[in-house]
This record gives sequence, C-alpha cells and structure tokens, in this order.
Amino acid sequence: MRKAIAIDFDGCLCTESFPEIGEPNWPVIQRAKQEQQAGAGLILWTIREGQLLQDALDACKRWGLTFDAVNESLPDWMEAFGNRPRKVGASEYWDDRAVRMPAKERLIYRPKRLTKAELKMRADPVWCSCHTMDGADGFWCLCDKGIITAPSGQSFSVDEIPDWRLYPNRTEVTP
Repeated sequence: MRKAIAIDFDGCLCTESFPEIGEPNWPVIQRAKQEQQAGAGLILWTIREGQLLQDALDACKRWGLTFDAVNESLPDWMEAFGNRPRKVGASEYWDDRAVRMPAKERLIYRPKRLTKAELKMRADPVWCSCHTMDGADGFWCLCDKGIITAPSGQSFSVDEIPDWRLYPNRTEVTP
C-alpha cells in the first residue's frame, strides 16, 4: 500500500489566517510535492467546508499542489481496508497543532533538539521553535542536508545558525 500523507491547510500549508488564505509555506509545499513525486498519496485534511474549502483547494492549485483525496482516506486505502471511516487514514499527519505522544514505555516526552550532524544528514522538514513577530511559537523549515530554508525562501547553512532550536516535530518547547 502506498504512503498516505494527510496535510492540514491553515497553519501548515500556509500561515494561520482563517478564514482568509494565509501566505504559502513553501518548505512544506515543496516537501509535499517531493513526496507525491515519489509515489505518496496526498490528502488535504482541513476543517474547511463549502466555499472556504474551495478557496483552499484553489490556493493549493495556484501553488502547484494537487491532492488525491480531500478530508477522507485515499480511495486505494478505503478499498484495501474495506471501509470508509470518519478518521482519515494516513501514514503521516502533517499538522501545525500536532503533539507527538510518548511511546508506551516513556512517561514524559522531552523533544530532542537536532544536532548539526543530524541536520547535515536530514532531508525532512524541521520545526524551528521560536517566538515569531506575528506571535506564533515557531515555523516549519525545509532541511536538506544541512541547508535550512525558512518559509520566506531564504536559505542558511546549519553552521550559520547556531542558536536556532530545530526539532524533528513541532514541539511545545518555548525558546
């Protein structure tokens, strides 16, 4: 069964501006396109309905992003499992408000900050934990073998940004 990625719209594919359309989050959009080109099925996973949903789909189309399903599991997943559950089935859920739950054997989850060595080997989005000018608690960046690309499109080497707090998942860590 192919990889399925459920991606939130507001705050993930674009900045949080609900009910308006926020600014595109290019690192997340680029990663989604890469995953789709590699064979993954993309699911737009959002609370938007009606015209607000259509506005989100139109924005994604302008940004070059299309989906295999909207607010439901991929058709091939539904066929394979023989059901159509209310919960969207996916291999990964990309959401700015996600909290990674601890493994059964750990009582407290303490997110581990990525090291320079880990960042130089990584080719996945990373969460930059910080207080932004608009009051957010961080933002997603694209990490490609030690080159960090911020939502603005500006790129930095990990050696140039020693004080950035970068994590594999969005964290509740405060800077």
